[in-house]
Amino acid sequence: MIANSVLQTSKSRAAQEQLALLEKQAAPFEDQLVEAAKFIGLGLDTVCGSAEDGIDVTEGGRAVLYHGREEWLLRWLLKRLQAPSDEIPRKTPSSWRLLCYLLRNTPLPNAARILVERQFLSIIRRTLEEAQKSSNNAVAPRSNSESSIIEQETVKVSKKRRRSGELVTKPSTSESNGLLSLLDAIISAMNCVVQNTKPTSLTLDRERSSAFSVEYMKTVIRTTAEEASTILGLWLSLCHTALPQVGGLASVESWLAPFVEIWSSHTADDAPHLQFSLHATRPLLNLLRSSKDDKFPSSWAEQLEILVARNIVIPAKADQTILEILTKASVLQNTGNAPLLFDIAIRAVQLTGSARRRKAPDEKFLQSVFGSLRGSMVNVKGDNGKQMRAMLQLAIDHKLDLDLTILRDITSEYAMADWDILATLVELDANIFLLGEGRVVLLPHLMEAITTASLSPSWSEIQEKVVSTVLVPLMREFAKARDLSDFIRHWSTQLIAYEKFRKDDDIALFSAWEDEAIQIELQNLMEPSWNVSQISNVLDSLAEQVSEHPDAVCVVLQAIARSVSGQEQVVDAINLRLYQIMFNDNAADKLNPRYRWRSWRIISHTLNWIEMGDLNALGSLWDDKAKPFDSLSRFSISESILKIKPKEKRGLESLEIFRFACSTWTAATKQRRSVNSVQSLDKPVMLGLLRGLARDISQFTSDLQENKDLGDEICSSKQNFLQRGNGWMIWALVRCLFVEHPDVLVLLYASEEQMFAEMVEHIFLIASATYPANVATRNNTWLERNPTAFPDIWRLALRGGASTLRCDIPDSINNPIFTHRGLTKIFVNTILNHATNLSNPLLKTPGNNAFAIRSLNDLTVDEIPKEHRGQIMSTWLPTDKAAESGDDGPSYGSTVLDNGVLFLKRKIMHRPKLYEGMKFQEFIDLADTLAEADIPNRSDNLASLKDLARLTFISALQAVDQPRSTTYISEAFKKIQKKVSKAAEKKKHRLNFAVITMFEVALSAFYEKATALNELNIVQKDDLNSVTSSFKDCILSQFKDSPRKFQKENANDSLLVLSIIDALSTTGVDETTLAVLESAAAALVILAGKTDNNFGERLRTFMVIHGSKADDRTLATQLGGSVTNLYSRASIVARTDAAISRMSNEEKLELLQDLLGEDLHGLTQLDKLLAARQVIISIGDTRKPKKETRPLDDSDDEEEEEAFDLTEAYTILALYLRKCTDIVQFNIISETLMLMLETKRHNISQYNIDATLGSITVLCSPESPNLHPIYMHLCWLMQSVLTHQRLKLKGHSHLTQQTLQSLLRCLFTPLPHSNNKTNKFGHPPPWLLPTSHQLNATHAEAYTKLVLSICDPTVSAVQGNSNTLTSEKDKAKRIAAQYMKFVLQDYVRGQLEMKMLSEVREKMIPGLYAILNCFTEEIRDAVSAELDSSGRAVFMRLYADWRKFEKPRGY
Repeated sequence: MIANSVLQTSKSRAAQEQLALLEKQAAPFEDQLVEAAKFIGLGLDTVCGSAEDGIDVTEGGRAVLYHGREEWLLRWLLKRLQAPSDEIPRKTPSSWRLLCYLLRNTPLPNAARILVERQFLSIIRRTLEEAQKSSNNAVAPRSNSESSIIEQETVKVSKKRRRSGELVTKPSTSESNGLLSLLDAIISAMNCVVQNTKPTSLTLDRERSSAFSVEYMKTVIRTTAEEASTILGLWLSLCHTALPQVGGLASVESWLAPFVEIWSSHTADDAPHLQFSLHATRPLLNLLRSSKDDKFPSSWAEQLEILVARNIVIPAKADQTILEILTKASVLQNTGNAPLLFDIAIRAVQLTGSARRRKAPDEKFLQSVFGSLRGSMVNVKGDNGKQMRAMLQLAIDHKLDLDLTILRDITSEYAMADWDILATLVELDANIFLLGEGRVVLLPHLMEAITTASLSPSWSEIQEKVVSTVLVPLMREFAKARDLSDFIRHWSTQLIAYEKFRKDDDIALFSAWEDEAIQIELQNLMEPSWNVSQISNVLDSLAEQVSEHPDAVCVVLQAIARSVSGQEQVVDAINLRLYQIMFNDNAADKLNPRYRWRSWRIISHTLNWIEMGDLNALGSLWDDKAKPFDSLSRFSISESILKIKPKEKRGLESLEIFRFACSTWTAATKQRRSVNSVQSLDKPVMLGLLRGLARDISQFTSDLQENKDLGDEICSSKQNFLQRGNGWMIWALVRCLFVEHPDVLVLLYASEEQMFAEMVEHIFLIASATYPANVATRNNTWLERNPTAFPDIWRLALRGGASTLRCDIPDSINNPIFTHRGLTKIFVNTILNHATNLSNPLLKTPGNNAFAIRSLNDLTVDEIPKEHRGQIMSTWLPTDKAAESGDDGPSYGSTVLDNGVLFLKRKIMHRPKLYEGMKFQEFIDLADTLAEADIPNRSDNLASLKDLARLTFISALQAVDQPRSTTYISEAFKKIQKKVSKAAEKKKHRLNFAVITMFEVALSAFYEKATALNELNIVQKDDLNSVTSSFKDCILSQFKDSPRKFQKENANDSLLVLSIIDALSTTGVDETTLAVLESAAAALVILAGKTDNNFGERLRTFMVIHGSKADDRTLATQLGGSVTNLYSRASIVARTDAAISRMSNEEKLELLQDLLGEDLHGLTQLDKLLAARQVIISIGDTRKPKKETRPLDDSDDEEEEEAFDLTEAYTILALYLRKCTDIVQFNIISETLMLMLETKRHNISQYNIDATLGSITVLCSPESPNLHPIYMHLCWLMQSVLTHQRLKLKGHSHLTQQTLQSLLRCLFTPLPHSNNKTNKFGHPPPWLLPTSHQLNATHAEAYTKLVLSICDPTVSAVQGNSNTLTSEKDKAKRIAAQYMKFVLQDYVRGQLEMKMLSEVREKMIPGLYAILNCFTEEIRDAVSAELDSSGRAVFMRLYADWRKFEKPRGY
């Protein structure tokens, strides 16, 4: 030991001498550090590593007992770091890591004294300043010139050499990496210092010395506010520079804390926050803005925001005179700091009260902050709109009211040019434009700006933004201010101005004032905002303007006509005024062609709500050739609707003329009595237009085939252009006819049936050509752009399954659209004529028309004409004519390989009828086709085909004595007989899986009607037995051979085995026959492994059910299995039913006990739980025998163990319900309990009911397991108790009360600011904690049913077998009032301490009123007295509402 100490001393002395020599010779500082580390007996690399890892390392495991060397070296290192003329030590990371090591291994008082002597913070400041200067110098050249990667990676060779003679190389790594290493080293040293300023938990003896040491170390970092803020600012600036290249440096998370602590420890100062603002605010905000980047640590943003709040916001709030001083400089340097400071200021102000509102001084302070920041931004040149918009949006998000004067100044400042700011201002406070000076000055300027923008070249880009975010919200604010009439005045004025500025220029785009969005908004606002008198005043004003400004009046009149909903008062006030304003005095003749189409739209809208008398008056005007009806006869003779106005370039007037004609016919048809005079006038015009439309649609189909240019518009979207392409026009015309005015189709069908059928056919072909399932890639540009245009029209016409032409609410039963069958025949016939795509000239591809199949499936069986049902059954099947001609028409695969076709035919066959031409041979051919097909999921097609065959045999056997049925059955039996005999003779004729399934269905159906078939001599019983026996022998033979040929990859093999076991299950098979197949079945299960069709599970289930029965020891094991899918669960149920089919009740109870297990382990296994549920269902509900009274002198002290019964089983399940850990497990147990309450009444004891209520209460408490959703199951379980075991609740009202209170509390949600002290209502269960799990109206309705069952029960629920003269119902209500008052009190307290959704509260009203119905005046007074003043106010309001709405009903 002594020898080692002497040796170490010798080495240290040598290292000290060598260090002095190197220092004297001005050797490189790195060499000096190496020797300095040797002085304390360590290598420099070891020291640096220990500093990086934060651990103490000593050479050879020597404990540092004497600190003389460490203190000497600490002084030497600080002297080198302090030297102002030599910056190399301060730039060397190793020197800071050595400093960190020395501080850890030097006593704190000594280290603190040395650090203070050497002015440690001055060293830190000088180091950071030099690093800042170096980083600035490094950034400048990079910004001026781009050096290549090769130049950056060049190794520069210094002229200096080491002591050994080797050259000193300086690799040219990036300055940021060197800076990063330096900062990481500095922070390691700073952490050593700052960590020692915190007291640590020590023993009492060491606590005093530790406290003194902490105070020593605090003197190291205590400095003036100016120097502390300077150091913090320098550090934040360097972090901002270095951190983009931080990579995965782990220590970065703790970089801020030491320097924040230095700032927090500064000495007292008169204005410390001014120093902070001067030196630290700018780098702080720069770093905070950049901290949103993923490269920055996530914890930094919070720390930086706290710094801003504590040193800028809170001091400014305390003394608002320094607000501008603290913020102005940072905003002038970067306007992006303004929204950042405003956001922190808003969030730094604490909300108070249950409503979470700000105090008035806080609101005033935030307004001052906004004003100060905005004032600073004004002095900065450039576009600051983005920053201003961000600040305004913050005010919106945090519901902060700003002064209107400031907001008006902002509006004027941006000169109505920034639409984003204007939209934000309107959203924040539209009173900027509606009150005071804003209405006089700003509002006209805003309106003019919108009009001017509508004429600008960039209007197409900003149109949607201006209209939807500025104009429409402003219109909505006018309505809220009850001044919608003034908006109409501005609307009209700006339309006049727009026309004046436009000067007849051909502008295709709609202006903002012509946009459809304004008309839609007026439709929502007009009737709620205006009374009849106001509407009349507006119309009077428009009537005065129409002669001078018809264009503007036309637009407004169209919007008003569209906004009338049909209220009688409004309709009576308007009548024909809109027509008279527009067309009297020839005002319409003055319309610009741009607006002429709107005059027709005014009449079309009017016809939607016009009364019969006004319609007759309109017909008289038409008859007198008044405007504009005088031109209709000329329009109706046009060969094309698109060419009605030859001079009009694809405008909208032709469409609106057609719409007017359709609206007139609809209005005349839908009146209480058809207006024949109007119909007679409209009929020739309508037919002429329809003929033109038919030609246009035909030409449109040809244009699609040739892929002509039909326009670029997207149908069903908003159109802002006046001119439209032919494609859009045809779509709009067809939609107008088929969707908006289907009544016209009756006229077209009656007058031009052939033309109507051709029109329907063209529309259906176009719709089919765009249906995704029909075509993978479209060759037509217009169809590719509008893939859903015509399919949507067709399906809207079909009304999603209703009749094509059926009104939602017919006016009368005689409505021709409601009863017309001819139109439906046209539609269905068109669909069936194009069942495949070969007949579609736009496709011409083989295969089924998926759109035709979808359309037929959308119709119900009643809506398909009877004559077409048989056609559907024969469609998608090969015909003899097609087979002879060799056409590529439908095949059997068209039906059996398309699930849509199978579904359609099954739907038809649900109306039992054997249609002409149906043959059993078709099913055999379909089965063969399916067996040979290579398609996925053939089992689905097989199931559909099997169901279709079953329905067909039901139809055939329904009337066995009918010739068609007799023929079908006899032919089917002969086919089966022949096929089975061939399969028995030769293996090559063996049956495939699909044919086996068809034979299974047929033979099963024959056995159900075997007696009738035998008596009518159609199928003899002996023959049926013989064929069935041969069929079973044949498939059993195939089953035996299947293991030898089975291939897992071949779906046919698994489907064959499954079809065989299904057929054997249906036709019957004995145990002895299956005994020889057990080895084959086991082999198949092994070969198949895990498959998607549950092959092994189904095969095992079959063997368990039909094979040899298991003994009692293995029975419970065989009932287990997977419950992950529907079939697995059905398999468990089937195996359980088969196992207990021959058991007595005692044996079933033993099996149930075995399934549950002695330690109840079976309750944790879902398969065992499911099997146990099935066993419980099968056990009879018998009364338990009364126990015999044992004599008193019985010497046997041991009680006999009671036998396991359903009562004990219920107890086990009820108590375990509160311990469930899986939602499926909970659902099975709760549903089993409900089933037992209903069906096993004699086995339910009083303790069972108490345990059930206890479990419900626990599950609604904080101790509940985290299961969701369970509330509805809990309510259902309680309802079962009330319904089936009500008598057992007598005398146990306290448990009922407790359960209802627990369920009620779940309907409330704790307030965000509530805590353990304020929340006296109880905590919610864990399954309600996520916001998405909050209960809604459905749950409240379930709870209300429980309350009604108790407080307002039915007579049968409480009467039972009692025949007393007193009312049992009144007695039950009196008892309920005694404990339900506590439930009502909980509701009142919950309203005060927690929150409840309005929809939940609404659904609970009937239950609350039911409780009040039970109260007497004494109980009401007692409830009121037990509440505090706030609760009493809530209760009395509820009681007043009850007296107002409920008491008049007789309570």
